[in-house]
Amino acid sequence: MDVKGSLSSISANRAILIISVLLLLVALTEYFWPLNLETTIETNTSDSFRSTMPINLAGIVNPDNAYSFIIDAPLFTVNREPYRPPVQEQEAEAVTPVAIAEPQPEETINFSIQGIILSPQTQIALLKLNSTSEVQRVRVGETIEGWEITGIENNQISIRKNADTRIIQLVENTANAN
Repeated sequence: MDVKGSLSSISANRAILIISVLLLLVALTEYFWPLNLETTIETNTSDSFRSTMPINLAGIVNPDNAYSFIIDAPLFTVNREPYRPPVQEQEAEAVTPVAIAEPQPEETINFSIQGIILSPQTQIALLKLNSTSEVQRVRVGETIEGWEITGIENNQISIRKNADTRIIQLVENTANAN
């Protein structure tokens, strides 16, 4: 019985060795010669097409490279190939003459600053109209003679009319200082 037992253990060892060598050959073949998988993709229309996608099983098993195949193939395209923008020929653009706008005469400001009132709650500018000598109180955001008040500071105000922005300084009146 010992002879039969030793023969069966040698046969088992040989079988394991042969199976191991075959598995090693299959693994090396897959690594150096990846499998190509052919599929037919059916669509809602009458069109269908064949797609050949290389599958590298060694890359799938490798944990460092496990998702590279999935990431490299975009999900929302039919053939899952990366998007390449279409090549457009650049046409020569026709040069159109541009009319040069004549400079607009500067708008005159028909008021002057008489005083500025600043407190934590309020910012008011006292502006005197040149046409009527009337003094008006204005706040930021209000308009006077078409000019919008955009800022009030210690000694100046900022105004804007269309694209024209200006700063008017408070001038100290020394004539009536007595």
